[in-house]
Amino acid sequence: MKRKIKVVDSPMGTGKTMAAIDYINQLDDDINVLFVTPFLTECERIIEGCPSSNFIQPSEEGFGTKGRHFKRLLRNNENIVCTHALFSYVDDEVLDILRLSNYILILDEVLDVISGYDIYKHLEGEMTDEEKQKYTIQDTSSLIKKGFITIEDDYLVNWSQEEDAKLKYYENMKNLADRNLLYYVGDKVLFWSFTVEVFEEDIFDEVLLLTYLFEYQIQAYYYRFHQIPYEYYHVEQVNGKPKFIQTINFDHEKKWKESVRGLIDICESHNLNDIGRAYVGENNQEFYSALSMNWYRTNPDKYDKVERCIYNFLRRVPASKRMYTTFKEYDKDVKPKKVSAESFVPLNAKATNNYSNRTQCAYMVNRYMNPYIANLFKARNIEVDQDKFALSEMVQWVWRSAIRTNNPISLYIPSVRMRTLFKQWLNDEEVGYTPYQSEYFTLTRKRD
Repeated sequence: MKRKIKVVDSPMGTGKTMAAIDYINQLDDDINVLFVTPFLTECERIIEGCPSSNFIQPSEEGFGTKGRHFKRLLRNNENIVCTHALFSYVDDEVLDILRLSNYILILDEVLDVISGYDIYKHLEGEMTDEEKQKYTIQDTSSLIKKGFITIEDDYLVNWSQEEDAKLKYYENMKNLADRNLLYYVGDKVLFWSFTVEVFEEDIFDEVLLLTYLFEYQIQAYYYRFHQIPYEYYHVEQVNGKPKFIQTINFDHEKKWKESVRGLIDICESHNLNDIGRAYVGENNQEFYSALSMNWYRTNPDKYDKVERCIYNFLRRVPASKRMYTTFKEYDKDVKPKKVSAESFVPLNAKATNNYSNRTQCAYMVNRYMNPYIANLFKARNIEVDQDKFALSEMVQWVWRSAIRTNNPISLYIPSVRMRTLFKQWLNDEEVGYTPYQSEYFTLTRKRD
């Protein structure tokens, strides 16, 4: 039976981590805490904020690997703080230890619950990502033809034969399949799934997840995919301290938007935004996905223009105040020579204060959920809202900047779709992108 997850869905900078620290400091001594956060710097923040809890961070020193130390700490019922990366390696041994323990789990931001599986990860540096993907597909197809694996209607991989001349080569793949953690979608992509047993009732006494706009993030779809129930909480100030309050309505969010709306200056320059408007492809087809991953892949002739747009927007402020993002695969193609590498902030950045001095922000992408992940959810009749998924990812990125400390920022979102979604959300309107009629006029003029 699945445990009901407490999702603390509160805007960035409203004190979720401080509320978690206060929550931990009020717990009885016989309750142990596992706090999982994306970054090592945040681990230190929890250790310092909860001195009486004696949090320990797993270390390789003396144990060979952090994983071994992690298991030792669990057996000793220590309070533990670790990164998402370490927690992603939860195995059956960890689950067995937790069943006999008295832990609560606090997740600072969503986990990477579904990600591509790479058979050839051990050959990192010897093969390109494209080559590894190619051979992963070939090997998986071969295993299907030989009858070693079968694929269910919901894309779950079943390992149906025990023996194979090269089984050692696929040992990890078989282990994931045996644990129902491997999916092969559309005869194209292998996905690894985070172990769903973590959210069973007998593993943790309580599970809290600290995030914002959870309903449209991949982990929310993952919960629905596995029928894991959740309920919403948010953060409010009670007697001068941030506290977790069960959410009845979202009036608190409206008030917060009103307080930040005037701090965000959205770039409306036609020249700068032209790169992100609707465009005409082959056979005069109209497209509204400029600056998407596929657009970058198929429009290398536009890289110079993207580079100029980034530079022309960022050059207005000192280097220390700049931040921009694009898909990491194409950053080398569009990064301006006069903009430092430190200005690049990954588009999936979350739960970090490292960029809170940045005031000039360029968001050079048009986000969509990976279509194969969306199809995985669709196999169980779960439809993905691509617009709201894109919005949830973008808002997290924007709030890495100075806006998280309530300081004004200038924001450049050239994609007409992404800019529209952000404005709708900020103005507390219904979120959903429909191409404007004015875009069609622009397309017609361009054809002439």
